[in-house]
Amino acid sequence: MPSGGEDDAFEVRIVGSTTSGESIVARRIARFVAHEQLTIPVILRGSCADVPCAADESCVQGACVSAEIQDVGSCASAGCREDVLLASADGDAGALEDVSVTRDVAVPEASTPSGGDSQSDSQSEAVAPDGGFHGCPEMMLLVDISGSMDLDGRWDGAKIAIQNFLSADRDPGARISLSYFPLRVGDIPNYCSGDASCNGWGTCEGLAFTCSTPDSCYCSDTCEAISYTSPILPLSSVPLLTGLSELLGKTAGGRTPTRPAVEGSLAYLQLNANPTYPANLVLITDGEPDGCTDNTIPDVEALVAAGNPAVRTHVISIGVIQDVGNIAIAGGGRYDSVPTNNVQNGVEDALTRIFDAVRCN
Repeated sequence: MPSGGEDDAFEVRIVGSTTSGESIVARRIARFVAHEQLTIPVILRGSCADVPCAADESCVQGACVSAEIQDVGSCASAGCREDVLLASADGDAGALEDVSVTRDVAVPEASTPSGGDSQSDSQSEAVAPDGGFHGCPEMMLLVDISGSMDLDGRWDGAKIAIQNFLSADRDPGARISLSYFPLRVGDIPNYCSGDASCNGWGTCEGLAFTCSTPDSCYCSDTCEAISYTSPILPLSSVPLLTGLSELLGKTAGGRTPTRPAVEGSLAYLQLNANPTYPANLVLITDGEPDGCTDNTIPDVEALVAAGNPAVRTHVISIGVIQDVGNIAIAGGGRYDSVPTNNVQNGVEDALTRIFDAVRCN
């Protein structure tokens, strides 16, 4: 209970340490809300080890930001995680711009109660006989190759970025998988010039010149999650110097069945990844989901939030996509937005940042 007014400010300060003795300090400054129970999860991250901050600041993802929670009311429902401090640090975003944005979001399961032991971001368990780790980290890249990726050379830049990322030396024991969407069905063409070119699969419709049935189901792109449970590259040790030809030879085309693609990819990781550590799904996309039922950003959010076992879901958006970062928040992952005029460097850098954030050594 507050000793003064009902909206008095209070401070929470949690101190922990890594296994090597480095100190981690997290602070939150908030105000009481009358008749409301506030939930404030606090994560002690290894990236904040021995990072000194001012008395009114807290370390979040290795940087000092204001410890004050501006919107205390948000703590009364689902709880306010460390991303509320990042939001305060960003200020009023104003109009959306096509610029590079990087934000780490909290993993709810990693919350450490006051007085408990902290879990560092840097982990060293499960050492393999060769000095590496048993599938740590494990990551699937799920790449959008829909028709809009053909604009401005986006797909060409993304292909080079993915190839460079997969062919680089990574931590011993790391395994990476590769998949893409949409998957095509039967002999339906990527694009159509008239109804006859659809080979009996509906009519040629829309600005995308895509074959569709009369009820506007774009049947050239499969909406079945089971179709996406078999990646073109299964989890494999890196660097990957072979096996990329199937993806690199693809041309961009079709709609954006994000929800079934994510659902199938999550199912693959939940079945095949090492259960010792959370697996990681990296969605690379340049547009909002479309072309299937139950295929909206909120649908994908609900899907990644309900994963059992949990899979961290990260998002790299090519260009600014309204609310797509919420998928990363729901999935406990990282969100990066890269400009459309620098796709190759932006995607490659974002992939490297995600890998470095989840690596186990």
